[in-house]
Amino acid sequence: MTAPVREPTVVADPRLQARRREVRRAHGRRRLRRLQGAAGILAVLGAGWALSRSPLLDVDRLTVAGADRSGRQAVVAAAGIEPGDPMVYLDLGAASAAVETLPWVEAVTMVRRWPGEVEVTVSERRPVAVVVSASTGHLVDGRGRVLAPAPPGSWPDLPRVRGLSPLPGAGASLEAGILPVVDLARRLATVLPGPAPEVLVADGEVQAATPLAGTPTAITVRFGRPDQVPAKIEALVALVRAGAIDDVVGPATVDLRVPSAPVLTRTEG
Repeated sequence: MTAPVREPTVVADPRLQARRREVRRAHGRRRLRRLQGAAGILAVLGAGWALSRSPLLDVDRLTVAGADRSGRQAVVAAAGIEPGDPMVYLDLGAASAAVETLPWVEAVTMVRRWPGEVEVTVSERRPVAVVVSASTGHLVDGRGRVLAPAPPGSWPDLPRVRGLSPLPGAGASLEAGILPVVDLARRLATVLPGPAPEVLVADGEVQAATPLAGTPTAITVRFGRPDQVPAKIEALVALVRAGAIDDVVGPATVDLRVPSAPVLTRTEG
């Protein structure tokens, strides 16, 4: 019988074996460092999450400035920010947009004051006229925003606009076609002395009754359609400055439907 053939025994170089062991150890150390790094990140994230939810970083105070007519309570309610809310997760953009829906509010700025205060600064709208519809008056600003009811006798320094269709509620906007009438009333009140004028809209045309040049005589001003408003106001101011109506006795009418050719006539009465 043939004797079995034995494979020759391979003796590894000790230096190669040592090198392999060192490579395995290095891989192990890298894996350990990665695990430690991941555990550290998770620990930091967990601590941050816990801190953001802790009383140390929640809302303690909500300060409101500038809300003289809107009212602090209305601003706080609209913002929807309450004590105890996490400071980190506040959506100040959405809160500001909600506050800006209040009738008097024109703009809002909200700032976080760490660790627990939210500062709200409100800029409010300025009324320029009282628009009276169906015996009910409402304050409006220069952009046609309806601000609030104006009871009879209130806001005597503002011009009155009458003869318009029913108005929308506070916080809504007037129809675009009404804005020139409000602008005319605003301009008229700023350039003429004496009591605030009454502006009447009838059959699509505008007229105003007001004492001019400090005289007690009421003069009716016919503006026609509410267009070319700056030119018509300028023509009226030119008449006043030129003294064209100083000697008018009794009722009179100033026709400004063609602003380049104003006409002053005495009204028989």
